[in-house]
Amino acid sequence: LLVDFKGGRTFDALAGLPHVTGVLTDLDETRALRAVESMRAEIRHRERVLAREGARDIDEAGADLARLVIVVDEYAALVAARPELHDLFADIAARGRALGMHLVLAAQRAAGAFRDGVLANAPLRIAFRVTDAADSRAVLGHDDAVRLAGTAAARGIALIRRAADTEPRRLRVALCPPETIGAVRAETSGLQPAR
Repeated sequence: LLVDFKGGRTFDALAGLPHVTGVLTDLDETRALRAVESMRAEIRHRERVLAREGARDIDEAGADLARLVIVVDEYAALVAARPELHDLFADIAARGRALGMHLVLAAQRAAGAFRDGVLANAPLRIAFRVTDAADSRAVLGHDDAVRLAGTAAARGIALIRRAADTEPRRLRVALCPPETIGAVRAETSGLQPAR
């Protein structure tokens, strides 16, 4: 599930893939917020499936549940529009791993956007170059993302920190060319769309 709350064009290239259950934007805010709030129903559905199967988590549920990755671009704008969604995302962060629901939340300014309920259950964090040390500390617990170079040669350089890491590590994030997305679309054209 792809949610874009900063203009609606970020995920256009991915919209037709059968893996994508939906693309929600702030251009149709009512529909987008209704769909995001329907994730509460998805949590309950997954809990019922696990109970029916006698499973503790999605790995024990067999083929009855697929993983759901919820990607939110401009999370800060989403929760600013609907502050009550902080609790929903904290719930998904806390229980999602067992239910097969995973969050990828992005924000231009991280400081203040992510509450403790989400941060406590976000063991993998990635930060690109930021201009404010508070944003770096909010994501990584260090000021290191402020010191990343802003040159053309440094494009795509980010810092990653896992729960067990004592210090962030550098990585380079690649762009996915349109040809690759087209190839995936062609290879998966016969698949049933995601639930």
